[in-house]
Amino acid sequence: MRPDAHVLRRRFFLAIRRLAAILWIAALAGPCAGVLHAAEWLVVPAASPPGADDDALHALLASWKGRPVIINFWASWCEPCREEMPSLQRLARRQPPQGLAVATVAVADQRTTLDRFLAENAVQLPVVDDREQSISRAWGARVLPTTVILDRHHRIRLRAQGTIDWDSPAVEKQLQALFNPGRRTTMDRRHFIKTAALLGAGTFTGAGAAVAATDGRFNPSPNNGWRVFEVSTRAEVLKTGSPTRVWLPLPSLDDPGWIRGMGNVWQGNAATAEVQRDATYGALMLAATWEANEATPVIEVTSRFATRDRSIDLSRPGKVAPLDKATAKRYTSATQLLPTDGIVKKTSAEITRGAGSDVEMARAIYEWIVDNTARNPRTRGCGTGDIRAMLETGDLTGKCADLNALYVGLARAAGLPARDVYGIRVADSRFGYKSLGKSGDITRAQHCRAEVWLAGFGWVPVDPADVRKVVLEEKPGLVLADDVVVAARNKLFGAWEMNWLAFNVAHDLALPGSNGPRIAFLMYPQGENAAGRFDSLDPDNFRYKITSREIAA
Repeated sequence: MRPDAHVLRRRFFLAIRRLAAILWIAALAGPCAGVLHAAEWLVVPAASPPGADDDALHALLASWKGRPVIINFWASWCEPCREEMPSLQRLARRQPPQGLAVATVAVADQRTTLDRFLAENAVQLPVVDDREQSISRAWGARVLPTTVILDRHHRIRLRAQGTIDWDSPAVEKQLQALFNPGRRTTMDRRHFIKTAALLGAGTFTGAGAAVAATDGRFNPSPNNGWRVFEVSTRAEVLKTGSPTRVWLPLPSLDDPGWIRGMGNVWQGNAATAEVQRDATYGALMLAATWEANEATPVIEVTSRFATRDRSIDLSRPGKVAPLDKATAKRYTSATQLLPTDGIVKKTSAEITRGAGSDVEMARAIYEWIVDNTARNPRTRGCGTGDIRAMLETGDLTGKCADLNALYVGLARAAGLPARDVYGIRVADSRFGYKSLGKSGDITRAQHCRAEVWLAGFGWVPVDPADVRKVVLEEKPGLVLADDVVVAARNKLFGAWEMNWLAFNVAHDLALPGSNGPRIAFLMYPQGENAAGRFDSLDPDNFRYKITSREIAA
């Protein structure tokens, strides 16, 4: 490895090793979903602020001589940061003149995007622009959001990674105890954690003990608890000679019931690297560019997310607000690879004939997919999702992007809002299904699932493709009637085991800044140069590696 690449890799992993496990509070626990997440405070020996004395942050601190200060490192592209900002601003407004001051440092943010967020949310806090990340690196802010608290002498006293509910009376009380003369000058860490960080006690767990798949038990349930994972993607372009672009998928879905993004950090030799969002589906990606003279373009991104199993009792409908018209239209409309007319419409009508409700139609399509398709081990990658060709040729074999896309197309043709959810497996199955999990090196563990919108239930998880995967891969000679298959089949209409990262729901996606055609989905790293679009499944010219690990509680 060349010296510059070696140094780059060493610097990246040194930064990653500094990441601390984040404890989540009640935003991960349904009854307390209105409370923001909280971080664990680290009490540190008093130390002077790092960095250059002439940077913008030090200039701001100089103007606040004699005042305690909260410094919040954040970014407008960081979902937890955006959630935290309103309560942080309210904290600042509650302070008396010459009292506690609050500064924010916007890390790796585009100026136009940052300004728009500040304007739209009426943010009035001082904002230091740290596009080059020199200030955040000097202060050791490797995870967003990070908070650093300075005492009246501007010595660092406390640090935290993760979001905090600054409206919490317990937080306010502890800040007063820290800063007011004559009171304790160290935070009651145990009380703070108990009050602010453990309201969701019992919802955060490590990996559960696996049970043997042969006993037929497959029971994804939210009661299995929240888990936190870290996924790292390293991409390297081996043949250059012209300007190069790479797009890496990032966690884009955020639902308090089952998945929460916890931020991304990246490192590399790109001329530019920024998080971009698809305007139609909200898919997030790290977009990196290199000039023609860069011999070995490399980019590495690490993402954290929290997730728990999904399971919906379809015998108990509840009060669920209907989809808005725009969303309903988007997920019932045809796309290039998901037509809803012709043979798709005809097949859907035949499958759902006699069904008396949305649930019955959705289940009928699920059962038809399981009964009539097969997983094809010769299909490249996850497949292409060309459902018209599947039905017209009668070749109903493929992989997840084929079989679950067929489910989505048939559901849309029946008038049911439906969508593919594209992602990657990040851990072994806790239920012992070797075919339904992957940990460690997950470079080839991409997997897409599907959702269907049902009145009284909302988005319902389904995965007929995984039933066919169990048949083919769990052990030789399995058929649909075998217990281990039946157990999975019974659950995968209405449930997902969340040893899996959901990237996005984007379909027929235009990559921002690309000169190439749209892609069917964003589940693999993508790249292009003057010669055209890279083959995401060709390691000779576009090399990447994806790894995962679980963050223990």
